[in-house]
Amino acid sequence: MYETPASHPKKHHKASWIPTVATVYSVVWFEASRNNYAHYDVTFSYRVNGELETGHFTDYTSEADSYLKRGDEIEVLYNPANPCKTYYPYVHTATKRRLIACGLGFALGAVALILSLLHGKSGR
Repeated sequence: MYETPASHPKKHHKASWIPTVATVYSVVWFEASRNNYAHYDVTFSYRVNGELETGHFTDYTSEADSYLKRGDEIEVLYNPANPCKTYYPYVHTATKRRLIACGLGFALGAVALILSLLHGKSGR
């Protein structure tokens, strides 16, 4: 269900980080508030050289029944120089969400402008 970083090398910039399988420990959905977008907080665990490590990420994707669940396995990248630092390349950041919203607004505005210009020419 979830793609691996190795299958999409351009999706992450941490090329020297090492992939490992992590197990999702908890997934909590937070509704949008005055100060924050709706999001998931995900906690997971993984092993590096026999040592158990814990990681966390926040995902600003839409709420979905098919989202990660406790016990799911995901592939994360960890920093070999500092194994407690991880990266999950398929997370949706708040910045991505803002860019998508701005892009859609711009596209709709452009369509409205073009339609009004076409309508103005045909009405003459």
